[in-house]
Formats: sequence, structure tokens, C-alpha cells
Amino acid sequence: MGHYAKIVDGSVVIEYLIVGGGGGGAVYYSGGGGAGGLIYGSLAATLSTIYPVVVGAGGAGSTNTTTVGSRASSGANSSVFGFSAIGGGGGGSRLTGASGGSGGGGGNANTAGGSGTSGQGFAGGNGSGTNGISAICAGGGGGATAAGVTAVFNSVKGNGGAGNSLFSVWATATSTGASGAYAGGGGGGTSAGGPITSTSTGGAGGGGAGGYNSGTVAGTAGTANTGGGAGGGGENQGTTGVSGGSGIVILRYLGPARAIGGTTVTVDGYTYHTFTASGNFTT
Repeated sequence: MGHYAKIVDGSVVIEYLIVGGGGGGAVYYSGGGGAGGLIYGSLAATLSTIYPVVVGAGGAGSTNTTTVGSRASSGANSSVFGFSAIGGGGGGSRLTGASGGSGGGGGNANTAGGSGTSGQGFAGGNGSGTNGISAICAGGGGGATAAGVTAVFNSVKGNGGAGNSLFSVWATATSTGASGAYAGGGGGGTSAGGPITSTSTGGAGGGGAGGYNSGTVAGTAGTANTGGGAGGGGENQGTTGVSGGSGIVILRYLGPARAIGGTTVTVDGYTYHTFTASGNFTT
């Protein structure tokens, strides 16, 4: 016998995965963007009802100079059924990272990372060093399952915090996601010096890699529809930082398709409705 959606008193049980937009990256040794908040659960949705779905955009990057601080924009919230996944905090350059679903990383001059939202993501890492000296490293953006790495002057890069890989089967079934994970933090910008010879890494789940020294390697944008945070810039002042990855909403239930909205596919007894842009889910 096949599996069928559980219908009780005019409702159907829906599982949901909601990821907010990732935070953007600034420039000039800036912290990585925080990942969009990630929440999941289930509820009994009323039949013959239209539910609005909002998919949050990734936060924009910012510009900066060697003397004036900036902070990239935070990602936008994603929501459905009255639940909201908070957008990730933007990375800071000579400023603290913004708070969000996961916090943005702190920039150079020993600035702090932003805080995450309980149950949705973790804090960004702190930056290290002061302006005008070599081997500065900015903090990594927080991810869904781990905080961004706090940078240590001349020795530790601010890698982005890891995202949540529990939904790899959902990613496979819907052909979405990066490496089967969502909501990875962006890596912080780095400067050459001492043992620092490469870019920082973004967290698994769409986090972008950080930029590296004098603009030779720019920060990498967060991956679209993962909620990944953007990578922070290296010493590429005067340019624009990169954006965080947009969020995503995925809904699933047992049995064949009985609802409308998003991209719909039925795999292994479950029907998935994937929203990569805002729309409506009609039961």
C-alpha cells in the first residue's frame, strides 16, 4: 500500500523547511555574512486554504575605505504559516557584524561578530588586528549549526560556520541546495602575512569564501536559494562587497500531489513543493 497524506478534521499534516536570506559581505578586511536563519517543523494545515509564502532576498554588499567603517546589508526574512526565518546579519568592516538568523562576522580592528537567533543560527566570529598592519583576518559569519570562527591575528582565518545538512534528502528530491546543506556562513576577509596564505572558507550550505589581500581574490557571493552568507572582502577597498544567497521554503507531505504552489515533485512517497521565490501554497 502507498503512503497518503494524513488528513484529520479537514487538515493535512505538512512538514516545512524555511531558510532566510543570507547576509551580505562588506569590503576591506570585512567579516563574512551570517547565514539566514533555518527553522523546520510540522503542522496541520487547513484544507482549501491559500497560504502566502515569502522567500527572503540575500543582503547586498557594501563599500568601504581604509578609514571609514561599513556594514553590509542583512538578508530578508522568509516565512510561511506564520513562522519566520530571520535573515542573516551583514558582515562588518571596522564595525561589528550585524545580528540576524546567524550573525555576521566582525571586521578588522578587533570588532565583534553579531549574535544569532536562538533556534535558528549561531553568532559570527570576531575580527582581529588593527588597520594598517599585515595579516589581518576578519571573523566568519555564523551558520545554522556552528558559530563563525573568531580570527586570530597572524594565525587563524575566520572561516564561516557550517550549515545544516540534515535535509540532504530534501535537497536531492527537489534539486535544490548546495552540497545537501543550507545556511552556511560566509568566510571573513584575510590579508597575506605569516602563515595566512589563502582565503577563508565559507560554511557548507552555500557560504561564500572570503576575499584575500589587496583585492587579488574577491569575496564570493552566497549561493542562491541556500541562505548562505557572503564572503567578506580582503583589501579591496573602493569596490562593492558581494551579496548573500537568497532563502528558500520547502514544504512536503506524504502521498501524491494534492496542493498547488512552487515547483512540485513526488519522490519516495513524499510530495515536495519548493519555493525559490515568493508565491502562494494552496492546500
